[in-house]
Amino acid sequence: MKQKLPLDWETHRKIITEVDRTNHNGMDISEALHRAGLILSPAVRLDLQKSILGHLADSISTWQPHEMMRRYIKTGTPGTPADMFAAMLDYINDYKDLLKE
Repeated sequence: MKQKLPLDWETHRKIITEVDRTNHNGMDISEALHRAGLILSPAVRLDLQKSILGHLADSISTWQPHEMMRRYIKTGTPGTPADMFAAMLDYINDYKDLLKE
């Protein structure tokens, strides 16, 4: 199982602030945390995934096919459809690595 990262200090502070505020005002804690953007609900997760995929699609659309191939084939020789597929996978993996940072 993948280990979860510890909660960062800024998020922790926001949660404590919201909990204190909701306790003082008699509000529902889950709604307050949701409004503050501190809960990754299925709907929020889906919106985030759509946004990331939209950004990836926009990024890919700025490339010409020959430019994409040059990222993968450095010799200048024409590539095959399999090379284009590999170039696209390479690009997507680079994008994924960028998100991990």
